[in-house]
Amino acid sequence: MSHLYRKDRDRLGMEEKVKNMVSAIDASVFERGGYRKALFKAPLGVAVTLDDYADYKKFYDKTLAELFKKYGRNREKYVYSASGIMSLFNNPAESDEFFEGFFKAVAPRIRHLDVFYTYFPKNQPTSISIYGKGQTSVETLSPIKFIENKLINAYPHNCAWRFIETHSEFKDNQIFLDHFQSEVTQSWFALQNLPNIHIFLKGDECNCAISTADILLKIVNNRLFRAKKGLYPDDIKNALPEVSNRLTSHFLGAKYLPYLVPVFPKQINFEDKIKHPIIYLLREPESSIVTKKVSESSPLWACIQNLAFQLDGCVKFFDPNTDYRKIKPGDIMTYMGPEGEKAASIYLKMGYKVKVIPPEQILSEYSCKS
Repeated sequence: MSHLYRKDRDRLGMEEKVKNMVSAIDASVFERGGYRKALFKAPLGVAVTLDDYADYKKFYDKTLAELFKKYGRNREKYVYSASGIMSLFNNPAESDEFFEGFFKAVAPRIRHLDVFYTYFPKNQPTSISIYGKGQTSVETLSPIKFIENKLINAYPHNCAWRFIETHSEFKDNQIFLDHFQSEVTQSWFALQNLPNIHIFLKGDECNCAISTADILLKIVNNRLFRAKKGLYPDDIKNALPEVSNRLTSHFLGAKYLPYLVPVFPKQINFEDKIKHPIIYLLREPESSIVTKKVSESSPLWACIQNLAFQLDGCVKFFDPNTDYRKIKPGDIMTYMGPEGEKAASIYLKMGYKVKVIPPEQILSEYSCKS
């Protein structure tokens, strides 16, 4: 009996571990050469797999607190994107040192790291066909125009498709994707019905796993640049010795085009995949002297992102033309002025199951404590 009990206990422990495991995916652009215009441009993606997400949240918070203290920077948020960290330093060498310190700390926590990239050597093929499904006519683009206009902004979901295709052992993980924009692809057809796909709006600024993927993109780019290396499996492996035994490189070249090209000119609707709760900020009318850029730099926006981090949700400026369709019970609204406060009250009266939190309360309760 004790042997059977031990087997059941081990099985339940393994199930709990899988339940807590996450894989977070983000993408950026890898550029090289040229003074005014890059001579080489490719999408670069990363999937970072973490064993215990709840434990990693605590570790990430502790690691950032130590690094901000070491570099004498004021920490306003719990989660930072790579560009957000770079904005805190006048000297890129200092921010690069910060990133290296972060990677040194988190590398032992990474269960597996996947790196994805796409380019077409010597412009092969010379043109790429898009659309053609159903009644849509086929269009052609040069490889660089395809990369710039269709692939770069879409790349997180292409990486997610390939990740799941490659790693059967991680197929039940919660898959976190940073927000992307894409027309409908075969990659999306493979993902759209999976229950474990979650898309985070502003994910690299409110979710620590996606932030980690974003920072690792910067690490990969920096190290390859310093070593004067490119997007090749051995170069990537040599650039990341800390995780070289837990690393898979994926060259999504011409043979993967059937999954990369849009099959018809319609934007993917992923509203049912957006991670809730969403914390909405209702801005004042456009005539307001407070621009969106000023709003995004405000302590209120930082505190809204802090709240999203705590709730494992995401953040968005509320668009009254479309966002009423996204609202789910448990979502939160806050506002910047009297018109936003009035609008939030009206949504409550119309029966939308949102919680309205005054901005003063968010500023008081969700400022970064470390």
